[in-house]
Amino acid sequence: DKLPYRVSLELNEKDPRVLYAGGKKEIWKTIDKGATWKRLDQEINFPFLQWDAIAVVPGEASEPPGRHDHLYVATEAGILFSHDGGDTWARSGPADLVFTAIAAHRPAGARDDVVYAGTFLDGLYASRDSGNTWKKLPADFQDTVSTKIFLHPRNPEVVFVCNATEAHLGRIRATPGLYLTVDGGETWRELTPLNLPYSTLYSVAVHPERPNVVYVASPGGILRLALPEGFYDVITGP
Repeated sequence: DKLPYRVSLELNEKDPRVLYAGGKKEIWKTIDKGATWKRLDQEINFPFLQWDAIAVVPGEASEPPGRHDHLYVATEAGILFSHDGGDTWARSGPADLVFTAIAAHRPAGARDDVVYAGTFLDGLYASRDSGNTWKKLPADFQDTVSTKIFLHPRNPEVVFVCNATEAHLGRIRATPGLYLTVDGGETWRELTPLNLPYSTLYSVAVHPERPNVVYVASPGGILRLALPEGFYDVITGP
């Protein structure tokens, strides 16, 4: 079988054998670095979903690999989540919203996952109980489309959100940009320069040796941005 068109990929960071691929109507899993794949969505009662983005919180080591992974998927009909590596699924979050981006992690010493989910023109939501309940976060980018949510690798409490506008639909009601929070989404700071010439920002990455430098992908190329003074201390800690 072929993998779905427009694939969204997510790796189990603790076990590189395990990879998840989502796309139009389908989500797949490999536990042998891509040699073989298993489809995970055939028992789901929502068969026409676009699996736009996947977040993985790795579980404990298991056989078969990835059996205890927690998965969170942004779809056009809410959030789907699985706490058994994709064997069973439940739906969560506002079902009437189109979710377009997602990221998750488990804080050190915690039992529950923290999940951030971005939408099509309705801002950002967060769950602090492994996807069971959700809260809409205050943000200045409510009328944009979230294209990527990225947790800083040195401190996952530092969250970046890439946004886009729907220029081709004539719905430019806000400015696209890269936003940063260090307090769980209660306050935000825009990092992109004024008069950004692009209507879409696709993704963000952090310099491997300079955690205060980030790179952002756009239709016109790669933007290099420096985090504001003071945020470097938040990222690295004492």
